[in-house]
Amino acid sequence: MDVRTVVSFEPGVYQDWQVELLAYTHRKVGQEGPLTALASVRGGAALKDYGFEVIRTRWMSKHPLTKDLYPPYNKPASFCDYFNMVPYRGEMLLLLDPDMVFMKPWDHNGDEPVAEATMYMDPVKCGKNVIKRHCKRNADKVQSIGFPLIISEEELRAIADRWYILTEEMRGNRVTHREVNWVCEMWAFSVAAAECGVEFKVERRCSFSNENLNSDHCLIHYTYPTMSRSGFSWDKRKYKPWTPMPKLRPDVPTGGQAIHQLIEEYRGLVSGSVVNR
Repeated sequence: MDVRTVVSFEPGVYQDWQVELLAYTHRKVGQEGPLTALASVRGGAALKDYGFEVIRTRWMSKHPLTKDLYPPYNKPASFCDYFNMVPYRGEMLLLLDPDMVFMKPWDHNGDEPVAEATMYMDPVKCGKNVIKRHCKRNADKVQSIGFPLIISEEELRAIADRWYILTEEMRGNRVTHREVNWVCEMWAFSVAAAECGVEFKVERRCSFSNENLNSDHCLIHYTYPTMSRSGFSWDKRKYKPWTPMPKLRPDVPTGGQAIHQLIEEYRGLVSGSVVNR
């Protein structure tokens, strides 16, 4: 089956540079298949040319009815929109977050779904009450998973609507909201997958930028700040694209070193970047 990499993002200063860097590494490592970005766009706002396929989807950072400010609503909503707009292609879909980059290709054979082992999504330690409250069937099949993950288009189409409905439901439940807050959408996905009978092979394919790289991992996730004892500090939330990176220190974890190198490398290739001015 063909593999398509798909990422959901909200256009703007904060995530534009992240999806551009992701796209650059997708090309650099020769990742199989195309890259599609689902852009959660406010109203009639214009979309710039990113140089790769970008599909306009609805903006849901603030829920239109409840006024709940929760940007992760965009993720399930964007996939629902995507499936309503795009004909069935029978692909495997590799789902990433904007703040991920490829270090080497994700090789996948067959149609078995694979998801990232995610400890803070443990169904027994963290989500027992959430599952009891919201899961309608197959509660014992809810898994400790997150992105990156790969899944067949058929399976994700079956999950998407329930994923969105459960996100709304969990955010609207005061107890669940208090218990899992920012990761309601992640629990919604895991519960929806279990209800639909989709069982993932759980692996680690992704290193974090605040730890040393695992040579078997094909992605880096830089969601956490990268710091070292010698004083190096870098955080995606404070980075202004495409300004020079702070001077690298020898004791920076190798994951952080790799992100540093990729950003500096890409800065030199971006048309109009500070390097090329």
